[in-house]
Amino acid sequence: MPPPRCSSSYSERKSSPRSAPSFLHIGDLAVPLSPSLYRRDLWWQVWVSELSTINSG
Repeated sequence: MPPPRCSSSYSERKSSPRSAPSFLHIGDLAVPLSPSLYRRDLWWQVWVSELSTINSG
């Protein structure tokens, strides 16, 4: 049984040396281009929306 393709591709993308210089070169604009940071930001928005729903309920 082969390993999940998503996890393997994510690890390869994370270890890709091309992402580091692009991040340093662009600076703040590289934040939305980074999969991990972008995903963390989405998780934060979902978490806040969940809290607001609980508080309003």
